[in-house]
Amino acid sequence: FDVCMEAASNTPSATLLLSRCEDEILQKFNWASNGRIYPFSNNELCLTIAQGKSRDGGGGSPVHLIRNLSLEFCSDTLQSFQMWGARSEL
Repeated sequence: FDVCMEAASNTPSATLLLSRCEDEILQKFNWASNGRIYPFSNNELCLTIAQGKSRDGGGGSPVHLIRNLSLEFCSDTLQSFQMWGARSEL
């Protein structure tokens, strides 16, 4: 798709969007060994999954579910919404 994740800003509650890949600071993130993803411009913020209801995505079987993402202060309270990992197909 030739797009990159980009934060609207480096402040709490900033939304994430897809933009053309450029060498912009708001497109640079660090996936730390603790499982959290931080923007390079503010390591107090974490990539956070929105709490609440998800919505159906545009395909797949089963249908994929979508939730919004934002940057929120890293916290133990939000830890389950701020931990990221990779998995492989068997």
